[in-house]
Amino acid sequence: DCYFTSVIREPVDYKNVSKYYLDDVKKRKKPTPITLRLRDLVVEEIRQIKPTIIVALGQEALAAVTGLSSLSDCRGCVLQGPDNIKVLPTYSPSTVLAMYPFLATFNTDIKKAVRNSKTPNYLYPKVNFILRPSIEQIISYLDGADRLAFDIETSGEFIRCIGLAKNTSTAICIPFISSQMNNTLGGTVINLSGSHTPANYWSREEEFLVLQILNAALGSNKIRKIAQNFPFDATRIEEQFGIRIRNLEMDTMVAQHSCYSELPKGLDYLASVYTEVPYYWNYSAANDESTWTYTCWDCVTTMMVADALQKEMESLGVDQYYKDFAEPFMVSLSRMQSISIDVNLELRDKLFKTFTQAIEEDLGKMRKLFGAEFNPGSPKQIKDTMLFLGEKRIEAGTGENILDDIASQSDIPAAAELAKNILVYRKNSKLVSTYLSNTLKEGKMVTNFHATGTKTGRVSSSSIDVLDYDHNKIDSLGANMQQIPRGPFRRMFVPPVGYTWIKADLSQAEARVVAWTAKIDVLIENFQNPEFDIHTWNAANNIFHIPEKDVTKAQRQTSKAGVHGGNYGLGSGTASIIYGIPVKEARLAIDSYKEAVQIESWWTRIQDKLQKDRTLRTPFGRQRIFIDRLDQKMFRSAYSFIPQATVADMIAKAIMDSCKVLAPFDTHAILQVHDEIDFITPDSQLQNVLPLIKSLMEFPVYFEGISAPLIIPAEISYGPNWFDQTDWKA
Repeated sequence: DCYFTSVIREPVDYKNVSKYYLDDVKKRKKPTPITLRLRDLVVEEIRQIKPTIIVALGQEALAAVTGLSSLSDCRGCVLQGPDNIKVLPTYSPSTVLAMYPFLATFNTDIKKAVRNSKTPNYLYPKVNFILRPSIEQIISYLDGADRLAFDIETSGEFIRCIGLAKNTSTAICIPFISSQMNNTLGGTVINLSGSHTPANYWSREEEFLVLQILNAALGSNKIRKIAQNFPFDATRIEEQFGIRIRNLEMDTMVAQHSCYSELPKGLDYLASVYTEVPYYWNYSAANDESTWTYTCWDCVTTMMVADALQKEMESLGVDQYYKDFAEPFMVSLSRMQSISIDVNLELRDKLFKTFTQAIEEDLGKMRKLFGAEFNPGSPKQIKDTMLFLGEKRIEAGTGENILDDIASQSDIPAAAELAKNILVYRKNSKLVSTYLSNTLKEGKMVTNFHATGTKTGRVSSSSIDVLDYDHNKIDSLGANMQQIPRGPFRRMFVPPVGYTWIKADLSQAEARVVAWTAKIDVLIENFQNPEFDIHTWNAANNIFHIPEKDVTKAQRQTSKAGVHGGNYGLGSGTASIIYGIPVKEARLAIDSYKEAVQIESWWTRIQDKLQKDRTLRTPFGRQRIFIDRLDQKMFRSAYSFIPQATVADMIAKAIMDSCKVLAPFDTHAILQVHDEIDFITPDSQLQNVLPLIKSLMEFPVYFEGISAPLIIPAEISYGPNWFDQTDWKA
């Protein structure tokens, strides 16, 4: 049934591919005449065999039969090969063996290839797109729609077009900006960046009418909406056009994350595994017709994927979790990120000057010691200088952990000093570039929150990319607000005038969840006391055997390594690096904690569950299917999943509930960082909302087989900015 052949049929030394390529092994874009001849030979062989479909295993096979050079772009799509024979590219076996998580996708691709092998005909869906609609066509298309998939394309900060699909075979693209129009219509969007001079597609009167039509459809509670990355599209539609999207049926990105948090969630990947659509995303962003067609494809594909994912969620038993938890939280996040954060611009400028001066001074010190041309941003120069000084640990790399190790433990004073200076230089440079010289939006800080950014469900954050008309990145707005260091630096983030900043932080959250999940009676009993500190307890009772009142800060830090290392199976070397203590101390701390709480019996239960079905689930219904190899690395990841994911779910529930409970008080969540939620409230409402926030954070979570519910105490404070805070006690 299956014929196997290769492009290159001899052992290849991948360190030296000059015989086959004029550039290096990673690029492989300039084949030699030998490689071109080998490709011709394999194509001739295929023409003799006359297969129904070609499965191209890896980049070399893909290039031979299609001329395409990027496997990651088109993997899993059915392409046109020689003599119009279908081609499905996927990973090579050697790649799958090296990257075991790719196996699940590889298997899906092979099943798709088998389906396509039944007929020489292409299984592409038949579609009809309306690209230059009149207002009458827009009205006609939307008439009677009970379900709409929508998608936008942007140029700069402006919406370039909106696509809509009411079924899986038709779509309409409504342009707002076009490079083919002249800018004499008197519309609202002008002066966009890029190699074109785009202008408004509609006149002012026409655009107003189009927006009324869209508002009636997208704002309708009767028409169900489907999106891929709802927060991005919905936020921009509401910001620019004032249209609030209502009655969301599914965000396909969040639905995929609910099913398979370890697999990709981009629409190109979802299209490749759930549909038979062609490889349509290799379009020309600079061309209007190409972009409008791409937008229509996105809409019909999103609807196809939604139908497939609904069945997938039901088969996995996560459909109710998605509807009751994952989707509402994602909507709450989109509301949260729409609130810009005020910045004390005068203080920001002062900090910029202070840190810029510190960077120059650090650079001056290093160049004085190691030469005028020394560049602390060059890994090669750092490595060469360290080796010259005699510090061989640098051979392992120039990462932060290695430099930190050299700074704290090197016997060579010059090497230790250099490592310290480089670490400080890097930290200050990152602060300046990320938070002090980055682009603000109308003088305020913005960020993107991602509900699907991590495997555990913890929220991630990023800046907002701004693309020009050709889809090239021209700027970034805001920053990743979850990596801002603690301390006075946060003082520049302030509430609006007349408002107060509130901070609510769950106390020792993960350690508490471990106690309930692992059913550790001694910890469950101790945690009933809100003042109990597990790190002090562990230091006093299990490591140093002293009264708790005598535990020092350094001893408590050592204990942290024991608790987290003991809970999650960290090695003493890793714990030593994370907590900045000697390896011997880390080993003692971990062993003492493990013996005291008998944590390893819980690890055994986790391992048994993974070997049974590779699946773990939180008390809230969040599920994770582990697709990597069943080895110690995966087990360590599994130990941390339920604690980390449960805390993430508790934070998510508090944010969702706050949207309903605090809105009447004009109080809103604006940030989520680690185990902390930050709010802004009118000064006049402060005393009303503080107890409400505490009750929103401190709710009971029940675990099977344990009578006492888990209630994690929240530390609440308030103040004039993110740093200067006054503790509040109920």
